[in-house]
Amino acid sequence: LKSDGFTVEAKGEGNVVSDMLPRPGMSVKAGSKIILYMGSSGNYNDKVVVPDLTGKDDKEASDILKSVGLKIKPNGEGMVTDQKPEPGQEVKKGTTIDVDFEMYLD
Repeated sequence: LKSDGFTVEAKGEGNVVSDMLPRPGMSVKAGSKIILYMGSSGNYNDKVVVPDLTGKDDKEASDILKSVGLKIKPNGEGMVTDQKPEPGQEVKKGTTIDVDFEMYLD
């Protein structure tokens, strides 16, 4: 990916890519950031690494979780300030992620 002009960020531990954003098949511009979610499970197709949702709004957070096979339990409104399980943890697909939202005031 780097040789094709992309910026790559690996999240999680392990030597197997369990998921990535943007999703495979999506069109992205050269220089775009590609996030690889790493895992170590031999059965990696049933597991995903929890993405970092910090600063996302409810629609973005929901779309990201759905794209990797996870569910959302939203708490509050605004932007994501916390989530459980935490980003980078490996969980089974279908796991519900508790996501806390707060409004930011200027």
